[in-house]
Amino acid sequence: MFCPFCGVGFSLFTPFCASCGRSLELLRDQAEGSDSPGTSKQTENPEQKQTCPSYKQFMEYRKSKSKERQAFSCGVKLKLKQQSKPVKINIGIMVSQQTDLKPLRGKTLPLFISPEITAPDLLKQAVEKMRTFHRDLEEGPYVLLYPDCTEVINVPGTERPFRLADYKEEIGKNYNRISLFICPESHFKQEDGTSDSDPEIVITSRSTAEFNQADTLTCSRTFIYHTAISDCNI
Repeated sequence: MFCPFCGVGFSLFTPFCASCGRSLELLRDQAEGSDSPGTSKQTENPEQKQTCPSYKQFMEYRKSKSKERQAFSCGVKLKLKQQSKPVKINIGIMVSQQTDLKPLRGKTLPLFISPEITAPDLLKQAVEKMRTFHRDLEEGPYVLLYPDCTEVINVPGTERPFRLADYKEEIGKNYNRISLFICPESHFKQEDGTSDSDPEIVITSRSTAEFNQADTLTCSRTFIYHTAISDCNI
């Protein structure tokens, strides 16, 4: 005799299964019929037979459920593996040339990073990669820029902090076609108009400018007058 729920076999009938703890009352008639000697075999009730699955049916059911669990577990693991797998992007250097920021030719390198990386970590790894292959790289600090020379802070068009996977979805490109740039902070501030070395600009009103001009003209006339008098005395 077997438990129809967990498949554990037992020789004597018990009200509950010792393995799964479920009620075995539906097997009582079967147990009483087998225990009473000399009694004729009772006709089986079709409805009762349907409610009492066989051991073979139970094993098939358990096998199908095991396959479902394995498929779900493998799908989750595959998704996590794809998310953690490093991807390749391109990193370049952008510097100030005349009046604009422009990328330097021959300074682009591939960089293998996680799709979940954020802007500060990406900047750090990009600078380390550039210093490894370009010994003439000037001292920092550096900022991370998009190809349009804007600083990498949020995903373009959103208020979400930068994440490489989100940026890839927004622009619709493969990872190996994504290019970002590092730029010396001094160059970026100079082009952005926030450099500390900018000359001081003094703005005066129109009346003040006219007064200064008139004062200069008066001083010039006085100087010419005194020069003429000195020449006459000589």
